[in-house]
Amino acid sequence: MLLGLVACWLCHVSPPSAVVAKAAVIAQQHERDIERPRAPEPAPSPPPPPVKRPQLPDAVVVSALDLARPGLLACVRRARTRGASLGVVKIGVHIEVDADGVVTAATATLDDELLQRCILSVARGLRFPAPGRPAAAELAFIAG
Repeated sequence: MLLGLVACWLCHVSPPSAVVAKAAVIAQQHERDIERPRAPEPAPSPPPPPVKRPQLPDAVVVSALDLARPGLLACVRRARTRGASLGVVKIGVHIEVDADGVVTAATATLDDELLQRCILSVARGLRFPAPGRPAAAELAFIAG
C-alpha cells in the first residue's frame, strides 16, 4: 500500500523511469527498517527515594495531638452532620516540619474528601517545638 501511494505521488512529479527507481529505493529502505533489530529502550529511572526525616519524639507528638483533638473532632462531627456514613474513624496523618517546628507538609488518605481536607487543614495549623532540623511525625487519631 505504501509503495503504491509513493509511486502514485511520484508519477505526478517525475518521469516514469524515475518513479520506478525511486519506489524501489523506498521499498528497500522500508525492508531494511523492518529487518533491522532495534536496540531496547532504556528503562525509565526510578524516582529518587523519599528523604528519610528523623521522627519527632512521641511526647511532642502526643502533646500536639492533644491540642489538635478539638479541631479534629469538629471535622468528624461536620462530616457526620453532612450525612457521611462514618462509623469509627481511624485517621492517620503524616506530617513534616521544618527546623523551626512549622508544618511544611501534611498527607492523609481518607474516603471522604471533605473530611480529609478538614483534617489536613487542622494538621497544617499545628506548631511543634523547634527540632533544629527537618523532622516528621505520624499522627494517629480514632473518633468513635
